[in-house]
Amino acid sequence: MSLPNRDVTGLPESFGGGVPLLRKLRLSGNQLSALPRSFTKLQALTELWLEDNHIARLPEDFGCLERLRFLQLEENELTCLPESFGNLRALETVALDCNALACLPESIGNLSALQKLRLVQNELTQLPTTFGNLKGLRELWLNRNRLAGLPENFGSLASLRKLRLVRNRLKSLPLSFGRLAELQALYLEDNQLASLPDTFVELRSLKSVNLDNNRLLALPDSFGKLPLEKFWASGNRLRRLPEGFGGLSSLTELGLRSNALEALPESFGGLRALQILHLQENRLSALPDSFGQLASLRMLWLSANRLTSLPASCLGAGSLRALQLVRLGGNDVERLGLLEVRQPAFLDQLSILRREEQLQQALSQRQSAAALEDAAAAAAAAAAAAAAAAAAAAA
Repeated sequence: MSLPNRDVTGLPESFGGGVPLLRKLRLSGNQLSALPRSFTKLQALTELWLEDNHIARLPEDFGCLERLRFLQLEENELTCLPESFGNLRALETVALDCNALACLPESIGNLSALQKLRLVQNELTQLPTTFGNLKGLRELWLNRNRLAGLPENFGSLASLRKLRLVRNRLKSLPLSFGRLAELQALYLEDNQLASLPDTFVELRSLKSVNLDNNRLLALPDSFGKLPLEKFWASGNRLRRLPEGFGGLSSLTELGLRSNALEALPESFGGLRALQILHLQENRLSALPDSFGQLASLRMLWLSANRLTSLPASCLGAGSLRALQLVRLGGNDVERLGLLEVRQPAFLDQLSILRREEQLQQALSQRQSAAALEDAAAAAAAAAAAAAAAAAAAAA
């Protein structure tokens, strides 16, 4: 049965008993504020869409829908879930985004078939202690809540592959976090993390991590052992990187903008797969000699540092040949000495960018001058026309 966007304000009290064999029900985008008591008689129901309504509460016996596999309840007004919710043992996908949930029932840990759970933009301050029992959970979305911490058994989510915890109030991660052996993508930006647990480096499947806009002072010493392909940690307070950071041999994107980095480790040149590098707005006064070994580097941002020179490894004929874009503004460019270097590999990129900027400025100046000339000519013509009209009137 499909009745989306029909301005339905309520269902008959006998609704559940009238269609007991119903398997799929879509009531999205209506004006429902409650479900009738008979709703839980829909024992054959496997898929239910109720998003974009005004439902503030589910029936206490909602868990009687034991065959339900898919549940969509986004954009309602739910403040809590019934304890019977944990009886939905066939449930595989649940979407509860954009409600007002302040807590979850302890029974949620009984959802043994659950694979995908979305709880974006609610008011959760903590997760129940049973949360770690969701052994089959693969994707978890908890963005824009008020979580200050995670349960100590969070690492028991053995199947978890994607985890989003953006814009919470997390100050730390539990030690068990390193047991998330299947985790591939982790998004933790806009929290209050000052450090990562030492067990973080045990995340053997981790490919992508975003830690932008936290309060990190350092990374674990063995960070370079992770199989990362993308790593972002801009807007933190990092002063240094671990000596073994160059061990991230599969890394293709690295964002470290707006930190307090004063130097890079000599191992940095080991990032042979690196293509995109953001290091602007730090305190770098020099680059390591190994920097020129970044053979795959295509885009480089080094603006707003304290650079006065580049290592010789960047200026050789065969160095940094893949480079297509360079940004060095806000450094002591005049002292970099690039114009005296005869080798073209790195210099050509910078020269091209400089020529493009100069041409753009010259074109802009010419356009401004032409516009002024046109305006002056128009004004003179208007004045002449006015004078001629006045003379004709006087005659």
